[in-house]
Parts: sequence; structure tokens; C-alpha cells
Amino acid sequence: MSRSRMSPEASILWSGISKENQKLLLGNVYCSNCGTAVQIKEDFTASVDHGDLILNGICSMCNGPVARVIETAELDAARN
Repeated sequence: MSRSRMSPEASILWSGISKENQKLLLGNVYCSNCGTAVQIKEDFTASVDHGDLILNGICSMCNGPVARVIETAELDAARN
């Protein structure tokens, strides 16, 4: 994920997720063009909106835009 761009706040939230869970989250992004869950390409952006982590990037199958919202409640559940 060296090519990803993150806001400072997003970087803090992302670093709080285990590497294993990061991989699962990046591999389970819905693409409306493909109609299925896909892998997001490495050069994604991450920001925070209303406390939720937002990943924006490119579908690994069709190269269309994809986004993943990770609610802060999801992060709390992953830590427990």
C-alpha cells in the first residue's frame, strides 16, 4: 500500500487495523460495473468523513472507480 495517499486522520485509523484485516477490507470492495466484490488497486486514497474511513480507488477487474466505507463501529468490532 505504499502508493496509497491518506489524510493524516485516515492514516491513524488505517494503522489501527491489523494487516490481515486491511487485506480483507481491500479485497472486498463492491464494484457496480462488475456487480461483485473486487480487489481495490494499491493506489487508493483514504480520507475520513463523519468519523468513517473512506477508501476511493480503482477496481482491479474493470479499472472503474470503487469506494469502500469503513464505519468506525466496524473498527471497534475488529479490535474486540
